[in-house]
Amino acid sequence: MSIRAAAAVGLGVVSLVAGSAFAQERFKLQYNQVGQTSKYLAQQAYDVGDQPGHQVRIYKVQRTFTDESTFVVRGVRVRMSESTGYSDYTGGIGPIWGYEVWTLEDGGKVFLTYTGSTYSEPTETGSRRGIATSAARITGGTGAWKSIRGMIHSASKFDSDPQKGYSQGDNKGEYWFED
Repeated sequence: MSIRAAAAVGLGVVSLVAGSAFAQERFKLQYNQVGQTSKYLAQQAYDVGDQPGHQVRIYKVQRTFTDESTFVVRGVRVRMSESTGYSDYTGGIGPIWGYEVWTLEDGGKVFLTYTGSTYSEPTETGSRRGIATSAARITGGTGAWKSIRGMIHSASKFDSDPQKGYSQGDNKGEYWFED
């Protein structure tokens, strides 16, 4: 093989590796409750009956983000998220898991799955107030967001009271786009 041919092959390999590295560039993601309102769209708890205080609960939470929010993905503002999930509490402590959909300003959607745990206590109104920590995996999206992937850690304070319920979190992670 000539020196020119070897150089051309070497340059081609370097270009291929550089292209793959660029495609896997990772971007930081951080957002919190600033510029956010939240409400429970639905929730239902069921007593399991195997021991006192053991409840299974399903819920749907909607968060709306204003212009004050720092929740931006690749320069596009996230306007809303909806979480549909499940909790399995005994005395207000237990695992959670579910799904989340972000709706972006450009009309695109980003999909996530999450799992974690919760600690909560009863309030004077009979609701539960506490904190949930979770890890979420970004699994894809629609349109230009189809190949987005990532991981996010969240710590959310919540109150399940239907009248004043809220779920506000601090979130950090990273995302990237696959080929």
